[in-house]
Amino acid sequence: MACVVRQALVRARPRASLGRARASRRAPARESRLRARSAATKEAEPPGLAPKVHFLGIGGAGMSALAIIALSQGYRVSGSDARASAQLDAVREAGATCFVGHDARHVGGSDARETSTLDDPSREPIVDPPDAVVVSSAVPGDNVEVAFARETGIPVFSRAQWLARVTRGRSVAAVAGTHGKTSTSAALAVALRSAGLDVSAIVGGNVPQFPNGRNAVGGGDDVFVVEADEYDGAFLGLEPTTAVLLNVEHDHPDMFEDERAVVEMFARFLKRVKPGGTVVACGDDANVRELVAGLPEKVWDERDDDDETSDADDDSVPRRAIRCVTFGFGANNAWRAVDVRFDKDTGGCSFKIEHEGAFVSELSVPGIGAYAALNALAAFVAAAVVAQRRFKDDTDSFYRTLCVSLATHEGVKRRMQCVGETTDVYVYDDYAHHPTAVRLSIAAMRESHKDAFLAVAFQPHTFSRTETMFDAFVDALVGSRADHIVVTSVFDARPEKERNTQKERGCASLRGGNVAVDVAARAGGKFAATEDEAVDSVVAAVRVALQSATRTDGGTNSHPRGGNKKVVVLCLGAGAGFDVARQVFARLENA
Repeated sequence: MACVVRQALVRARPRASLGRARASRRAPARESRLRARSAATKEAEPPGLAPKVHFLGIGGAGMSALAIIALSQGYRVSGSDARASAQLDAVREAGATCFVGHDARHVGGSDARETSTLDDPSREPIVDPPDAVVVSSAVPGDNVEVAFARETGIPVFSRAQWLARVTRGRSVAAVAGTHGKTSTSAALAVALRSAGLDVSAIVGGNVPQFPNGRNAVGGGDDVFVVEADEYDGAFLGLEPTTAVLLNVEHDHPDMFEDERAVVEMFARFLKRVKPGGTVVACGDDANVRELVAGLPEKVWDERDDDDETSDADDDSVPRRAIRCVTFGFGANNAWRAVDVRFDKDTGGCSFKIEHEGAFVSELSVPGIGAYAALNALAAFVAAAVVAQRRFKDDTDSFYRTLCVSLATHEGVKRRMQCVGETTDVYVYDDYAHHPTAVRLSIAAMRESHKDAFLAVAFQPHTFSRTETMFDAFVDALVGSRADHIVVTSVFDARPEKERNTQKERGCASLRGGNVAVDVAARAGGKFAATEDEAVDSVVAAVRVALQSATRTDGGTNSHPRGGNKKVVVLCLGAGAGFDVARQVFARLENA
């Protein structure tokens, strides 16, 4: 039974047999022993068990979403991660068996190896072997669980390969771009579900309007919304019917040498769009314009696919052409957001939607800043494209539904999330970890709280990004006009080794060449080696600012919701477990 189940699981992946052939050439005696153990455990399984998938890095945003989708599809799911996290706990609560640390026993081994990362390794089996192992790009190649899986012939998939399997045969709406893809894909999925489509979705952050506030949802509809990640070419396994391209900028310098390499990766992604599909592209972005320049615009067969009167052999009908639909602020776009303004009543932003110069709707969204308006417009246009045939007889009603959904969208956790407020203070948590995102997030705070004391706590994400984009990070922080800046230690996500040599930056390193210390010094801020130090620094600065404000206004507190507070705290960073915002608010709330 086990062999039949595993064959069914990997039938669509012919190269899996190559992995087994390679494994069989390894030490015959050890190979035989490992296979015997695996087979013995499998024989003990009750009949009729569903296939089992094991995810390495299950606490990460991408892998946890894949695990939740696998659970929704009926798989048994297990996984491991190097560190405990709220995301790992959420997957466990969804029904997965999760481990902290890595050990061969997590994939069916019965002996702990020297490379085990468990604190108390034993020689007792923990679980039965999985039918497949899916590995995050953040997991080192010499991981003990991966090694055991390969030695015993268990198929090993990359995140991109498994995502391709999950979405195969579905109508994929893939949201790609250097910035904004999590917020946009979440808004798109929620809007389509509000319109009655039971879509599936994978998003890189927790969405309050998904079941149990998770980062993925399984649905019965053909449409599958996917946040399409460019890192390690993860989105190249997708075959989108609709591809949303928000922006393209240099990022992930450990993977892409320069911006041109990033553009070339996105060009490969656009080639994956299915014939007859649509690219929804931001015409305001120069790299996006370059990428879609070769795509035909406004070439589309408006007839239904089931129209029996159509002539399928008529060469004059470009049924297979890929069309491009543009959106943005500029007049060159088919869909535009115009008259964008801060909404004092809601604390968000409002704007008008126009299509080909004609007014479509007024839209007010909770998000702050121009980029929030742009992401909302992208979600609106993408939803219109995805569902255009289903609602073609009542487009106005469909557009109204989309606007209501976007206006009431609760966003994504850690995307400009207000974690709490007191009479005088707002505390926000945001995922920004790229210089552009840092600059825009702080600018949005300044726009909505013009006269407030602004304290910024920033956690750099990966050594390679922080060093390569050092000057841009400094410029973003200096240009922010923040009143108090704290920079924490770098979050080592991959993990990477901090390099001993650094670029000449015209400043002396304060702590042995630590790049985060250098960023803080050049930006005129403070360095905090730990999160506790960062919290202490922010809280102390806030209390001084509040005392000063009280002396200035005589102790009055007349700041309306959506208006200026006396103090705003903005915590920026993408590291797992980065919890400075909540700790700051807890300290201020209980003071």
